[in-house]
Amino acid sequence: GVFSLGGNNDLSDNKTGSSLDQNVTPSSLRASINGLLSEMHRNGTDVDNQLVLETMEQMIASPPDLESSSGEQVSNGLLWKMLLPLTGPKSDVSETFDPCYSQMSQQCLDADTSNIEVFDVSLVKTLLRIDAVQPTLISSLMAKLQELAMEEEEFNMNLDAFSCRQEVPRLIVSHIKWLEMIVDPLCLIRVTLECITVLSTAVTDVDVDGSGAGRDNKRRNDGTNESVGRSVLLDLIGMLSDIVDDGAIAGDPDLIESILGTLRDVRVQDPSLLIPCLDAVSSLRFTTREQVETIINDALEALESVTESWLLPALSKFLVHNVTRGDSKLCTKTIESFRRLKLGPDREYVANEVNADGEDGFRGQIHERTDSEALMLEALAQGFMYRSDLSNALINATKRTEPSQHGAADIWLLFCCGSAEHNKSKVKQLFQSKVSSHDFHRGLITDAIKGNGAALGHLFENSMLPLADALVRSTQKPVRLIGGYLYEEMYLEFVDRAKRQDVVGQLIIHISSASSNEETDVALGVFFNIASTIAGARSLRFYLPFLTSLLDNVQNFSPPHLRQLFLLLFTVDCDVDDTARSGSDEIHILVHKFLALPNVSAKQIGVIGAVTYAACLKEINEPEKIREVIDMLELVHKSCAANASSSMSQFWSQINSQRSEMLAMSVFYDELCLAIQANALSKSIKGWVLDRFGGILENTYLGDLEVATGDGNGILIIKDKNDRSLIECNSTNNSNAPKAELRYNIDKEDAIVYLKLLSLHSSENYQERDVLPHQLCPLLRLMTVAYDERYGGDGIDNIDALLGCPVLLPDSSVCGVDFAYLSDKKKLTTVSTLFTAVSCFREIINSFIYAAVFGPSGCTQLTQEHENLRKKLVTKLRFLIILEEELILCAKKCYSFAPPGMHPLPVPKEICDYTEKNDEQSLTNDLLQVDSEDVGRMTEEEKKAFNNIKKAAKKKETAKMKSKQKYLRVKTKFENSLETRTRSALTSLSPYASLALGFPELRVSGLNASNQDLILSLGGSERKHTKIGDGVTHSLLQLLNEGLKALLNHDSSHSYTLNFGNFTPYSITNQAVKTQKRGNECYDFLLSCIEGDVFVSIHERLVSAAEILGDDDIDEEVKNETTAFTILLMGCMEILFNSNELKSFEGKSYFDTIIKQLADGERTAIILTAMPNETRLKAIMSVFASLEETVTGRDTNDLTFVITGVECIHLLVQRASAIIDGAREGERNSYSTYLKTMKLQLSKLCQDLLRHEWKDGTLLNKNNVGILLSLFLEYSELECSNWSAENFDPLKWGRINAINVLTTQALLKLPETIQCKGPVEGFSTCYRSTFGLYYSAVLNAITKEISDLFQSPLSKSLDNAEACLSTLKFLISVTLAMSDLLKNNPSLASRSNLLTQIKIGTKFIDVTVKRAIPFCASHFQSFDETIVEILKDIQKISSQLSFIVAHGKRIKDTYLIREGPKVRKSTEGFLHHTKSVLQKNGVLDAFWSGHFNNRNIDGSKIVEQPKEESHVSESDAESSGTESEVEYE
Repeated sequence: GVFSLGGNNDLSDNKTGSSLDQNVTPSSLRASINGLLSEMHRNGTDVDNQLVLETMEQMIASPPDLESSSGEQVSNGLLWKMLLPLTGPKSDVSETFDPCYSQMSQQCLDADTSNIEVFDVSLVKTLLRIDAVQPTLISSLMAKLQELAMEEEEFNMNLDAFSCRQEVPRLIVSHIKWLEMIVDPLCLIRVTLECITVLSTAVTDVDVDGSGAGRDNKRRNDGTNESVGRSVLLDLIGMLSDIVDDGAIAGDPDLIESILGTLRDVRVQDPSLLIPCLDAVSSLRFTTREQVETIINDALEALESVTESWLLPALSKFLVHNVTRGDSKLCTKTIESFRRLKLGPDREYVANEVNADGEDGFRGQIHERTDSEALMLEALAQGFMYRSDLSNALINATKRTEPSQHGAADIWLLFCCGSAEHNKSKVKQLFQSKVSSHDFHRGLITDAIKGNGAALGHLFENSMLPLADALVRSTQKPVRLIGGYLYEEMYLEFVDRAKRQDVVGQLIIHISSASSNEETDVALGVFFNIASTIAGARSLRFYLPFLTSLLDNVQNFSPPHLRQLFLLLFTVDCDVDDTARSGSDEIHILVHKFLALPNVSAKQIGVIGAVTYAACLKEINEPEKIREVIDMLELVHKSCAANASSSMSQFWSQINSQRSEMLAMSVFYDELCLAIQANALSKSIKGWVLDRFGGILENTYLGDLEVATGDGNGILIIKDKNDRSLIECNSTNNSNAPKAELRYNIDKEDAIVYLKLLSLHSSENYQERDVLPHQLCPLLRLMTVAYDERYGGDGIDNIDALLGCPVLLPDSSVCGVDFAYLSDKKKLTTVSTLFTAVSCFREIINSFIYAAVFGPSGCTQLTQEHENLRKKLVTKLRFLIILEEELILCAKKCYSFAPPGMHPLPVPKEICDYTEKNDEQSLTNDLLQVDSEDVGRMTEEEKKAFNNIKKAAKKKETAKMKSKQKYLRVKTKFENSLETRTRSALTSLSPYASLALGFPELRVSGLNASNQDLILSLGGSERKHTKIGDGVTHSLLQLLNEGLKALLNHDSSHSYTLNFGNFTPYSITNQAVKTQKRGNECYDFLLSCIEGDVFVSIHERLVSAAEILGDDDIDEEVKNETTAFTILLMGCMEILFNSNELKSFEGKSYFDTIIKQLADGERTAIILTAMPNETRLKAIMSVFASLEETVTGRDTNDLTFVITGVECIHLLVQRASAIIDGAREGERNSYSTYLKTMKLQLSKLCQDLLRHEWKDGTLLNKNNVGILLSLFLEYSELECSNWSAENFDPLKWGRINAINVLTTQALLKLPETIQCKGPVEGFSTCYRSTFGLYYSAVLNAITKEISDLFQSPLSKSLDNAEACLSTLKFLISVTLAMSDLLKNNPSLASRSNLLTQIKIGTKFIDVTVKRAIPFCASHFQSFDETIVEILKDIQKISSQLSFIVAHGKRIKDTYLIREGPKVRKSTEGFLHHTKSVLQKNGVLDAFWSGHFNNRNIDGSKIVEQPKEESHVSESDAESSGTESEVEYE
């Protein structure tokens, strides 16, 4: 039927294939050949068609050449013809469409369609459809394919020869790929794999983009670079998915492994073939889990070793799609590989990354890896969206990661995970948890985002922005800060204006609708960090309309937020070279508007705006601009100045406005002070401040002194006649002024000025009396800051006269016993003056403390001037204590006094209505003293009348006594409220004032030597007069504790009342630093305390306290004072040891330095470096010893003092434990000795304190005895050195000895006391009232010991089984004894103790079932009798729990009944597991002891005859489950 296979002229005939005879079609040809081959096989002409197949193999292997149109021979031309579509004369017969030849056939038809018909199949295709020929033909074609692919290319090849060489391999692959039926699939697959192996070996030099190298890298004539061998290899790899089916896999179980092995070798030899290999593998059906693991492990290996970024998307997509669902192990392994990936180009951050304008060269960078990384992240995001197992694996892996092991990949993987809506809450919770534990920090966020904006772009809207929003709204401060960092990094990285506008819009929402001030802080802090650079401020100008929209809601901003907002707006709106843009006009209008308003809160907005404007123009030196700023500040001063009339007719109408003006001027002073502290004002403006307000301070508040001559030579007198008349009591015309006195003169005869406080407060002029005095402290603060050298001033010594000058105050007698005899006006004047004096003293101390600690010039070298300054400051502190006492005493007695800005408190009606009636009191006494003789002479009517009068008098007396008692209660409460109000309104004393504790002048009283350790050598008579603290040091130590608590524990209750004074809000740089590094304020304060020898002073006082308390010859009064002061010392240490800030990486060096000073008390050069672990542990041991000596140094009865010391020691043990846990593996064993010693010493200390006989009236409760019991048991753990010994003693293992001590020496002894009231001899803290604490502590310890027992090495070895069982038996016997203790002693069986037994007993049963019974089951054959005995004892305990619940039902105790279901569940679980163990070992009968609660051991109910009498209803019986009907006794 084949007219021609091909002739010499065939290659010129439009690339047509073999020709068929007339009326012959491919189908008929195939049928004819098939019939012929079958006939030849049947008649024996060609058995199995061997001859035909051999001939065909030879023809395919060495096909004849054909001649091209140019006359040249074309190699393999005949094979080419056989692969091309068949042709023949036109006929009416049509063939089925074959996709392999549709395009080729169309090309042939386009050439000439007159007489030739082109079929859709070739001759080879026809032969492949014959079953007898197909296997051999496929093998021959594949062999030829290898030959053609490996054949070297000739350079002078003609077009036909080149086309033949290129098309024949492709045609062979397409013929095999599109077979309708494969006779021998395994043969085809094996041949294909063999061909792939050969070609992959031959085609080795391949570059990234697919072009060959060496002999395969020769350019084709059509201009392409792809080699024939590589093209064939890719086609074969892609063909695998079409020829591998279920039948082939079933026929050869090892087929998948062969395919995977081949593809793995191909991928290893040529990494560029990774993607085709992954596509081929993805379409295979794996039959075993091992196969899936193999391919996934292979892909993971490729992922970690890949060097070309363009392979990452395909690998990532393959992994997230093909990792077995539900295989947690494989999912975790995959996630760990993803977590080791990196984004962005490899680079090192160098100093020149950022240019002068603050632009970072790596921000928003697009590099060669960007597109690939973006596709990879998109694939991962899609995977996490549909694969919850991968999402959970990522979250769990991140949770388990140690803080130091987190990488940037953790962050952007969580971004990918959070892009799915159902994962957002999980990602948010994980972020919050990790940030709270300091695992995620700003550096990690920066590493994840910086330089990767283009890759992370598709995650911005759906993941990153919502996450930042959720974090900033968190209630935890570290979480909010991380949210702010995330916003900042997104703004800096994504340079696209639309994305930046989204960030700005979200921050504006946070500011406008913030649920807390902290949220607003973070949002404004982000803007400050951005605007802190020129480039950042310039970029924010595009969004200035958004920022200025905040001015619409400016009334709702707090003062700190107002400063930040105005500073931000002025900074963004100002040019570098110009002063301000037109946008500032809106702000100026707003400032003038609010300055014109009378309300102080509104005026404050204008004040802050004006000062901010002055701060933003610091660098401007143009006279016109300076004049403009001064004019604005003058306008502010004019607006704030008081302008009240002295006319009494206008007094009451203007009092509120005067009070507002008084506060407004103080606000102005404070704002100027803050601006100077920030170094935000130019020299010209600072000069204006000194000139404008320096004269006010000198002329208004200070008076001159002169030395008297003549008889009064050397005595200081006041120049001012009016003030002098106050002292001389000649002020008869001034009804407001009490007797005056110049007090607290530190400078003595060197004083040249005095503070004229009383003259101001006693003035008849309202402005002088009620306005000017309360502006003194803000003005004083402004002046000291303006002169301070730290802020560019000329030196604080310019106003040092304020520190030592005397003060004109009411006479000391007036402030004491004579106060009650003053008129109301003089009382008010006295209290007001004292209030101003205390605030002034505090402000002066705040101003001079830094210079006193570190020297006037900030140097630490001690000079005479420095010493004098310290002495003056210490004297000022002592005077302050006296003055505060006088103020509180007088303020409680002056009901008309009100602190500045407040109104007097209304006096309670009970105080106003109460009056003493002395006449009635005397009448009552006369009636009660009538003689009996007089009564006898009375008539009956007179006696009756007399008795009525007497009864009425007594009743009236009783009512009067009750009224007086009520009056005293109300009066005390009201006066306490006055005291609290007065103290809270005073100028706060800065915690930096506590640095005075390190002054030599405040050392331990009575020691003059330079070495504080001389206290150890003093005798009892010398120590008798030694004091470790007085009123000043007591107050300073309290102030130190409050400051440390506010900073280290983030105590918001103190952070607003304490004035740390080291943050200046008028600097854009300062604002940025504040948001970037939380903890600077904390560490600055700690560093000042370290450098100021504060902790050295604490060490000296602690050592001295230990010696004083341990000396029996010391007076009890001295010991009590020492005890009270030592409580403060230990409170300070407790705050330090419990601080999370000092546990952080940055805080460790501070903690090491502090613990070193507390341990040694050395005043050496301060070097903030982390200590070696051993040195740190030794320092902790030293402090531990000092605290232990202090606590045990005296036979104290102050339980509060003892517990404070014990808690300090406990915190030290915890810190030592954390240090050892964080040490290297090899160091832990050597360091564990320190920890073990400390634990045992603490346990012994707690035991001694539990045995101590405390004085009568000492309150024993869970806050003291409970703590001691808990620590005694927790740290009493012992290690058994010989587990397998025959004489194993359970008391030498774990905490069993401590449990035994509390049981046998305390709890079981209590019933021996009278009515079980206690105390127990040897354990004086064991009373009936504390029995519950002992009882619960022991039961909890037993339960924990059983759990630890079966998780310890003791239970892992068969040799230790007997020791383990003996320990368990002992613990169960103690539990049984505790159960019987309540049963046999009704006075101890209170509801609380019964509830304790039920709750802890239920846990005991559960732990036993979970831990002990499995162990007993595995060792039953060897220790059957012991185990049966153990089980019986446990059964008794469980029965007792049921009895208690039944008892609760009878007495209708809802608390006991509520525990019934839990008891029933635990006891039934125990019975079920016990039966299983006994039944398995065939000893079930040995355990039977009768019916248990009317139920079988398996829980089924036993039907019994009803009893005549029943104490419990049927419904109760059914609901009680396993509970017994026996009454609890």
